[in-house]
Amino acid sequence: MANPATITRVTPSSGYMKEGHSTKIAFSARPQFSAWEIEVQPPGIDRGDPINITTMHNTVWETMYAKVLKTLTSFNLILAYSLEAFDDVTDFIIDAVDWSITCHFPGGDKLDVFAFMQSFIPQSHKRGELPTANSTIVPTNFDRANNVEAGPVLTLAAGTP
Repeated sequence: MANPATITRVTPSSGYMKEGHSTKIAFSARPQFSAWEIEVQPPGIDRGDPINITTMHNTVWETMYAKVLKTLTSFNLILAYSLEAFDDVTDFIIDAVDWSITCHFPGGDKLDVFAFMQSFIPQSHKRGELPTANSTIVPTNFDRANNVEAGPVLTLAAGTP
């Protein structure tokens, strides 16, 4: 039986983002969406739960196997909004299925995904507080126009290590 190898951590050659300001989301269905980003949770990558491959022949450990496919996770926004946002969502964004959505990162990096807006939910209005809405964006990893699987496209800005 083989043992797992010991791996030495190597310092990455690229730098890391120092601040999340200013991260913004653009919808191809409505680039001038009447909302202003307060918080943006970019999509993550998830391989899903492992496949349990334990059999009656295991003697000490349950065994698992990683799934082959991965997905982008849903991502959430907290937005300040104008009442025109309702029209934007109703007329353009919520009905847009598998449109391009771009996450603009500080420094000019961009992440393009096929996705749709699952929800736009205004929060309680309170005296003396900025009205906000929560929105969830669901990546589809699917290009409907060409009927093919389509993962995200990351474009690093010039000068990004």
